[in-house]
Amino acid sequence: MIGVLGTGTHNRGAELMLLAICEHIRHRFPGHELAVPPGFGSREDLERYSLSTAEFFSPRIAAVLRVLLSAASRVSMRSITTVLDASGFAYSSRCAWGPGSLKQLAAGVQRFERFGINTILMPQALGPFDTPADRDNFRKIMRHSRLVFARDSESFRHVKDLGAPMDNVRLAPDFTNLVDSPRAADKSVDRRTVLIVPNLRMVDHGATPMDEYVRFLRAISDGVGRLGFKSIFLLHDPKGDSKVIERLRTADGLVRVLEATDPLELKAALGAAALVCGSRFHALVGSLSQAVPTLGMGWSHKYAELFKDYRSEDCLIEVGGRGRERLDGLLSDLLTGPGRLKRISLLEECAREQKTFARKMWAEVDAVIRERNRP
Repeated sequence: MIGVLGTGTHNRGAELMLLAICEHIRHRFPGHELAVPPGFGSREDLERYSLSTAEFFSPRIAAVLRVLLSAASRVSMRSITTVLDASGFAYSSRCAWGPGSLKQLAAGVQRFERFGINTILMPQALGPFDTPADRDNFRKIMRHSRLVFARDSESFRHVKDLGAPMDNVRLAPDFTNLVDSPRAADKSVDRRTVLIVPNLRMVDHGATPMDEYVRFLRAISDGVGRLGFKSIFLLHDPKGDSKVIERLRTADGLVRVLEATDPLELKAALGAAALVCGSRFHALVGSLSQAVPTLGMGWSHKYAELFKDYRSEDCLIEVGGRGRERLDGLLSDLLTGPGRLKRISLLEECAREQKTFARKMWAEVDAVIRERNRP
């Protein structure tokens, strides 16, 4: 039994990480089942992905949640041999829920160790760790985990700066790049379509006022239209990002929206577009890894590191200011400029490279799982 932390159905990126783990584990270890915390999602979500639940952290909290779930879906922690944490971006002082997540996992990994469970932090953004408590908690996580994968060089540096032994720390990219979508893209998306993916985190975690962000997204849509392309807003997190769409509609009711409830449908749509402009990390991974020219806006270091991986640093722009000055030229270059084909070729090369790195990461994870190869 493999435990999976940090994923969920609350947004397509978290769900895609779960899907990537399910695909890999069920292919490599067909006898193993997967378990998630009781708060992962609804009973229907658990059934769709054939997941069990386990009380990873607080039995008291889990007891409240599990009344909503099937009793048959619950498993004992003693049946779990490995825990894979795929939180994405939770272990940082700069994340609103970071200190709480750090404290919880620091206690959790020690509990797992008492059960003989190996803990692996899958590739994710880490740090910075600004307080003594946060630094101490992540040192505990490192000490009691078998492997810790930093998703980018800045995350790796934040971990290294803690001064703890680094024997079990690795650098590896996001692993959702290995998920291929068998789905057909929504018929509204084609090579004359630009997908714009908003992210409320740009406002509530970044330093961008909502009005400025909405104006910038509208400027992208207007610029795309002037070049003869259509723009569609793609909702990656319907609950949160719909607030951005509401503001766009208040300013201008003519907003076309595509909501992908299936992460594979979302990935198919991203791969079918002429250009993707967005602020959702896993949407950007989805387009870049499919060699679709991509324009990004970000609120943390993980965005700059991602575009560096795809040698496209010039395509990560700030909202407003210098970014607004560069916007029209970038849209023209990426959609109709003579360098478009060269850009696509570069992205194809980088995508192959990043997938190779992701497979190497999985090889190390597989080796740990095999140590206790008990279905």
